[in-house]
Amino acid sequence: MSVIEESKEKKAFGIGWEFVQEYYTIMHHEPQSLYKFYGNDSYFCYGLEGESTQYCHGKEEIRKRISDIDYKECRVVVSNVDSQPSNNEGIIVQVLGEMSNKDEQAIKFAQTFFLAVQQGGYYVLNDIFRHLKDEV
Repeated sequence: MSVIEESKEKKAFGIGWEFVQEYYTIMHHEPQSLYKFYGNDSYFCYGLEGESTQYCHGKEEIRKRISDIDYKECRVVVSNVDSQPSNNEGIIVQVLGEMSNKDEQAIKFAQTFFLAVQQGGYYVLNDIFRHLKDEV
């Protein structure tokens, strides 16, 4: 592996980790603001493993969908974060963990983000979220 490739990987890991911390902190404290991570060209889907789900496209549709999810004091325990450099200087981030809304049982989840470059940083271009079933 070249020094440049290693540097890109370290950068992707660092940015991915910072993003994950910020995203789930906002999810807990200000879930109504999560849509601000997305752009007008972003895609978002949210569902249960094994079930079909509809995709949302654009910041306004994503804002409405997140509002429908109705996060309340959502607590997230992240067990794994993997980040890789990707196309056009973007970063792909996969998160595994457990989350629970206020007074509800924790549910395992997998969430994958594609962070696209924008002026001054990154935004979420793609977000795929699945609650995972306990049984296989």
